[in-house]
Amino acid sequence: MSHPYRSARYNPARKLKVILAGLHVAVITDFSVAYKVVLSIILLFVSFSLQKWIE
Repeated sequence: MSHPYRSARYNPARKLKVILAGLHVAVITDFSVAYKVVLSIILLFVSFSLQKWIE
């Protein structure tokens, strides 16, 4: 039995769009999510810059 709302093919671009939309709403509505996202981006940038410096 197939589900009427489920598409037959998997679409990773659509899934990424839904993830980003949900993250956008979470960042706009909740300050704790917003600062954790900003902190994660900063730490990611620092880790990538230190990785290039070490090698």
